[in-house]
Amino acid sequence: MIFGKPPTVTCTKMQTVPDVESILTLVGFFRPHSFLEIGINYGETAKMILDYASWMDRYVGIDVTEGYKTPLDAQRNEVPKIPGQMARGDSRLTLIVRPNGSVDVTPQEIGKVDMVLVDGDHSYEGVKRDTLLAESVVRNGGVILWHDYAYVTDVHLFIDERNNIRQRTCLIQGTNLCFEVIRE
Repeated sequence: MIFGKPPTVTCTKMQTVPDVESILTLVGFFRPHSFLEIGINYGETAKMILDYASWMDRYVGIDVTEGYKTPLDAQRNEVPKIPGQMARGDSRLTLIVRPNGSVDVTPQEIGKVDMVLVDGDHSYEGVKRDTLLAESVVRNGGVILWHDYAYVTDVHLFIDERNNIRQRTCLIQGTNLCFEVIRE
């Protein structure tokens, strides 16, 4: 593996083992001190990253309040009752939970970060909006990761259109992930 050997993981809810191993491998390679997860859900990925990345200083997770109606019917069962609950015991975690999730959050509330995982609203407009938010907070040389590229049509469409212009997005084979190192 080009970025190193991933730690062993066990997944219980929303993620697959290859996805989490790839995320942790990238976290280990780039060693971010700050991380933003748009769509933290129950916090499974956040907990694994925080358990692995002892050097990380700050982790921000954004999600919607219970009862939010997602634009895509397929995501209706993904609205968490208690956002971030699996990682809430970690003092490095800051949860931002709003009625409309990332729509209601400004870049100033987040601050600059080294790495972003976009995994919230999977509609085309949602992925586009979350990507613009990610671009506004990620530092030069930081990384944006997108989840669900391989099987959600709108995510796939947005990333392919973006990549046709920028030609810097990398698909991680055998996963639902792609990523880009951001250069100004």
